[in-house]
Amino acid sequence: MDLIDQVILVGAGTRVPKVQEKLAEVMKRDLGKSLNTDEAAAMGAVYKGADLSSGFKVKKFITKDAVLFPILVDFERELETDEASSKTVKVVRRTLFSHMNPYLQKKILTFNKHVNDFTFYVSYGELPVPSHEALAIGSQNITKIDLKGVGTAIEKNKGEGVEPKGVIAHFLDENGLFSLNLVESVFEKNTTVEPVAEDTLSKLGSAFTNLFSGGSHEPTPEENTHDSEDGKAPDDHKPHEGETGDSHEKDTGNESVPNVGEGSTKSANESGESDAGNTGKIDDAKIPDKVNATAEANKPKLVIVKESIEVQTYILDVLPLDGEQFKVSSTKLKELDEIDRTRTLREKARNALESFVSDMQHKAYSDDHELFLTEEEREAIGKFCSETSDWLYEDGADAEKNIYEDKLKEIKLLTKDFLDRAREYRERPDALEALDKMLNISTSFLDGSKKLPEDLQYFSEIELTTLDKAVKETLEWKEKQLEEQAKTPLSEAPVLTIRSIAEKIDTLDREVKYMMNKARVEKLKKQREDAAKLVKEAEEKLKADKLKAEQTPSSSVHEELPITEIPPADWKKFEEMISENYDNETFPEDSEVPVASEENEPSESTGEPLHTEL
Repeated sequence: MDLIDQVILVGAGTRVPKVQEKLAEVMKRDLGKSLNTDEAAAMGAVYKGADLSSGFKVKKFITKDAVLFPILVDFERELETDEASSKTVKVVRRTLFSHMNPYLQKKILTFNKHVNDFTFYVSYGELPVPSHEALAIGSQNITKIDLKGVGTAIEKNKGEGVEPKGVIAHFLDENGLFSLNLVESVFEKNTTVEPVAEDTLSKLGSAFTNLFSGGSHEPTPEENTHDSEDGKAPDDHKPHEGETGDSHEKDTGNESVPNVGEGSTKSANESGESDAGNTGKIDDAKIPDKVNATAEANKPKLVIVKESIEVQTYILDVLPLDGEQFKVSSTKLKELDEIDRTRTLREKARNALESFVSDMQHKAYSDDHELFLTEEEREAIGKFCSETSDWLYEDGADAEKNIYEDKLKEIKLLTKDFLDRAREYRERPDALEALDKMLNISTSFLDGSKKLPEDLQYFSEIELTTLDKAVKETLEWKEKQLEEQAKTPLSEAPVLTIRSIAEKIDTLDREVKYMMNKARVEKLKKQREDAAKLVKEAEEKLKADKLKAEQTPSSSVHEELPITEIPPADWKKFEEMISENYDNETFPEDSEVPVASEENEPSESTGEPLHTEL
């Protein structure tokens, strides 16, 4: 208790006075009530999510998860006895996650004594809760896991220079859910790399390198492959049976490891340096490069070989429902859903009644609604609301839905008249404004229709008279109703209602729309008639022209054509043309030379050849 600085209440349940009393009694200090207990957990989750996200920047805060219930792994192992023909079975237990172990954390479990398929169990350890609370957890056995293919993997990788390192199981996936991700059988295999023949260019490069570097020997990348990724040689010791370890990355594929002795913790470079310091050893720098390269190439290396093991998991803590159990559970869930639905409807009806009663209690005595109530109505409404409010918090706290609905209908009927009067008073100005706009539209339309000329008049005298009468009657009705409404108290039923105003607006609107539609139809009809008349006149004219052209003979057209005028400038060309056409024949004595005249122009309308008398 001395290590606790402050007790902060979190969660809606901590608002209960008895809970706070017990907490203060146990903790012997004042409780921190500065947080909203309903929102504290949700806000904490929001901040933690923002902290984990890369898209938000918040003040760094640390939260740590811990394992509340320890998790164990049990498996069997055969032990040899003094008698060669008999073996005993021993149950081995290993702790996978201990109590208050940091979480999220991956775990690796190694089984290095099994050469055949085997089974292990995952279960809860000793629970740090009282026995009666441990019963609520249910079965302490979590899963049963069968591993198949262990013996097959060993047979597959059997051979000289191959040493099995056991079966490795990887627990806990990336999402933090407890599961068995991967099981694999691991082997170490000794390999020897054959030297590669060096070509001429490589030899020349090596010679120049030795010339400028003074012949010093630098380690090649192949010599440094014995080191692990973090710069340290991996430990080649054999783990104990069922040994667990923490892991942050999964090992896949083959890996090269140094050839160090079992149980040794030194890296390959450290061993080389130690050997070089011993008496009688030859320094590598004094050995020719070619000899060193050959020795390095022939040096054996260890390769890690991994074979995947088939995993079959059986859930033991929560058994699947089937048959009759599934039907019973499904029926129970449906009953619970119906109970929830009924409760939700009942709560909605209760909330509706409670909110309406509270609203009426406020409006009955407010300045905005006081003028619309008589004293008798105010007393009746106040009495009913007071009785209903007391009933809601006493006998009616758990009433049925239909009772709440009946109460709501009753109070709505009691308050309907005064609420209607208040609504009429608030909405009447807008309705009158809409009526004035309709009257202006109707009057303007009527005046414009009366001024139309007789040939464009689309409306009959009866239609114009009907609209005029409707406008005048509406104006008279409005003035009369306004006078009577001004004399009526607000606590009584209004004379000028919104419904009656809407009816007058509809009457005028109907008359105006009828006349506007008629004018539109008549206008379109007249436009069609004018267009048809123009088309008919054009057709008749075309027909007359065609008939006149057919009656005129073509010969008369040629007789009326004037003689073509030949300008003086083209007289010489005309003589040459005549000479060529008539083989230089001369004109007859009685022939006449054509005289130029303004009337001798070619006809463009007929396109007939010009007749010239020579």
